[in-house]
Parts: sequence; structure tokens; C-alpha cells
Amino acid sequence: MEVSGRSVLAKTESGSVRGRLEAKRSIAVFSGIPYVAPPIGPKRWRAPSPPEPWSEVLDARKPGPRAFQRRAQTEDFIRLLVAGLGLPPWKRRVMQTGLKLVPLKQSEDCLTVNVRTPVEAVDLPVMVWIHGGDHTDGAGSDISVPDEYAAGFGLCVGHVQLSAWPVRLLGASRVG
Repeated sequence: MEVSGRSVLAKTESGSVRGRLEAKRSIAVFSGIPYVAPPIGPKRWRAPSPPEPWSEVLDARKPGPRAFQRRAQTEDFIRLLVAGLGLPPWKRRVMQTGLKLVPLKQSEDCLTVNVRTPVEAVDLPVMVWIHGGDHTDGAGSDISVPDEYAAGFGLCVGHVQLSAWPVRLLGASRVG
């Protein structure tokens, strides 16, 4: 990895990615890296294939889009999350309203991975984090595994973004 200012550059099998530094510049974070070719157009309902290599540096400083999902479930998640913070009712209402205003980018082209690793990492064990959501909602970027896991335990952590269950179910009988 090459560190430059607040960003970090790494090479993958598909091409180079530019991430960001966190935790006092000790953790490299790469977000929205495709792990398969987008399942759109003629590749929809087919078995996954490797991502197309890229020649330019991929900007991996922000998470990729979420899988399509119901907005009501997202609102329920926000309500429960805010309720668990122990805030007074007026602060909960303000926070719930503010979080609903944040746009959620959704797309079929959502099969990406977010990676957190110590900057000086070499041959570390990998922990794969698959987001919750009962196969109908959620995203690999919803919950960030604390930097302490990556730095303190010497792990490379991968947050895998999956498509929502209804989309996978519709195509399951056609993949073979």
C-alpha cells in the first residue's frame, strides 16, 4: 500500500483502488470495490463472473450502492436504532427525521466489498462481515466494524454487500 496524505493506494487483481485513512492514519479503508461483474443486462439471472479489470484508479473512498429494498424497513431500522440510544423523545424525533433525509443510493449493481485493514498489513487473517437485514434490507456499509478489530486484533475485515433476497430468489432457478 502507498500512503499519500489522507488517502491510500492499493493494488487488486482487477486494478488499483484509492481508499482513505482512519484511526490516526493506522487503518486503511477501501469501500465499494466490485467483487463480481455487475449482474445487469445480459448478466442478469446468470452465475456471477469476475469483475472486469479497470485501468484507471478506482475511487474506493465511499461505499457502493445498496441493494434495492423496501423503504419502510429502512425507516423501522432507523427508528429502532435511534430508540436504542437512550435519547430524550425530542432528540429521537430530530435524529429520526434527519436520518430519513439522507439519500440511500440503491442499484442492482451492488455487489461490492468494503475492506478495513491496518496500513502496515501483510498476510493477515481475514474476517468477513455479512450484513444483517433478514435477506430483505441492510447493506455492508450499515454497521462499521470498529477500527479496534482491525488494528487491535491484527485482522483484515471485509464487509460484503449482497443483493436483497427477493432478487436472488427470482434468479435462483435460472443459474446453473
